[in-house]
Parts: sequence; C-alpha cells; structure tokens
Amino acid sequence: MENLSKKRCLLDTNILVAYINRSHVHHEQAVKIIDKLISGEFFGVISSQNILELSAVLVHGFRQLREEVANDIQYLSSDNLIEIVYPQPEVLAKFFSLLKKITTLHVTDIFLLATAIVYDVDVIVTGDNEFMQAVRDEIDIYNPFK
Repeated sequence: MENLSKKRCLLDTNILVAYINRSHVHHEQAVKIIDKLISGEFFGVISSQNILELSAVLVHGFRQLREEVANDIQYLSSDNLIEIVYPQPEVLAKFFSLLKKITTLHVTDIFLLATAIVYDVDVIVTGDNEFMQAVRDEIDIYNPFK
C-alpha cells in the first residue's frame, strides 16, 4: 500500500460505494482504507459531487433505501471524519483548463480532479484505472483494489 501517512486524500466515489455496500467485491479493501482514515493515518476529503454520485449509485444502482443511504453518508460526514469540499470559482476555471487537455477521462472525473487540485489534495484514492492512466501528471493516484 502506498504511504498515505498524513496526506490529504480525496476518496473517489467507487471507494465509498465499496465501503458502504457490504456485498461489493472490493468491500474488504475499502474497509481497510476507511479504517486507516478513522485511525488518523491520513486526512480524508470528499466533494459535494461525491455525495451526489454516491447517493445516486446506492439508490438507483444498488436499490438501497433512501433512508439507509442518507444514514450511511451522514455517518461518513459526521464528527469531522472527512472534510467535505464544495466547488468554488477556481474549481470551474481549473475544470475548463483540464477539459481542454484531458481527452481520455470521463467529464465528471475531470471535475473531481479539478476540485482535488484546487483544494490541495495530495492523493486521489480510486479504483478507477482510467483515472489512474489519465492524470498521473496532475496528482498522485492510489488504487487500493489492485
């Protein structure tokens, strides 16, 4: 595992989905990541975009009850466990800059990357291999599912 010690790490939505959904193929790896977060090994960051994507995937994709989804996400965002960041004008400017030069990454991931860069995130923790290939020059990437 990459040394995440004391780094600001943005957790991609796929990590959060794997953590919350106990039947997910990568649930155990996601639990290990969240355990390291809880123990204070690294500082967790998620964006408002992650919250929206996570809610949509759990409710519409995995057919979880909205109340359960709300409770799970509220747990993750409680007690200052994870810093939640919101788009600022600088994020939009960075997004447009990245959108013009990164052609292999989904547009929503480019927006997440822009958010991470503006908020001085050190590492994006993701299980998305396309993400890893497209942005290594911009920010460090760690895939706990490999």
